[in-house]
Amino acid sequence: MEGLKWLMEHAGLDGIYLDGITFDRESFKRVRKTLVRTKPEGLVDYHSSPAAIAQMPYFDRLWFGEGAQYSRDPDYWLVAVS
Repeated sequence: MEGLKWLMEHAGLDGIYLDGITFDRESFKRVRKTLVRTKPEGLVDYHSSPAAIAQMPYFDRLWFGEGAQYSRDPDYWLVAVS
């Protein structure tokens, strides 16, 4: 958390991009609190699969879609992609 805080205060970091996470909800709450307290307008972008359901309330933008079969019919798009 201190490393994140330092980067935001000294290196101009205005948010974080996560490509998959391996920590639990409680740990991610600490990340989000550090972000909001240091730079309230900071954003959290998350890229991975929808497996991190418990952490979803703490993400600002989701980047899903890898491995999607984009040539499939509209029903597939409605359920799997959108």
